[in-house]
Amino acid sequence: MEIAVAVGALASLLLLLNRTSLGLHMRAAAADFRTARLLGVRANAVISFAVLLSGVLAATVAVILSTDRIFVTPDFALQDTILVLVGVVVGGIDRLWSATLGGFAIGFAHGALSGFLPSTGEWPFTSGVYLDSAVFALVILVLLVRPGGLFVARGQRAVERV
Repeated sequence: MEIAVAVGALASLLLLLNRTSLGLHMRAAAADFRTARLLGVRANAVISFAVLLSGVLAATVAVILSTDRIFVTPDFALQDTILVLVGVVVGGIDRLWSATLGGFAIGFAHGALSGFLPSTGEWPFTSGVYLDSAVFALVILVLLVRPGGLFVARGQRAVERV
């Protein structure tokens, strides 16, 4: 169920960004905001829609996570949010596909390392003692080797904003 919702949300976002004029305006504003405004992009509408869209996607994720977890606490999904941000940075922050692949790479590394590193507690409350440190060490290594991200083309640089 969760995978179907994630695939549907990603496909909808891709269709929106690549097939609509609003998506074109959003991509133009992301590339160079001042030039996009000079070319007629309505900045307030683009920003408002981007905030609304991110809120809808965040609410969808919150509903899915709250059905999977037993308890909802003030720090609910904080660790998941940090891992998602790390995945976006590792993949490359300027492209949707590279950020998605970065999220999958961090998820794979997190799952693989959780099987090898020691854990504490009883199931289902087991947690890796060194898991977060190992994942962040891998992230630091990736950023030292490829600062633009793992899935950004070799000749392409990281996004520069003026």
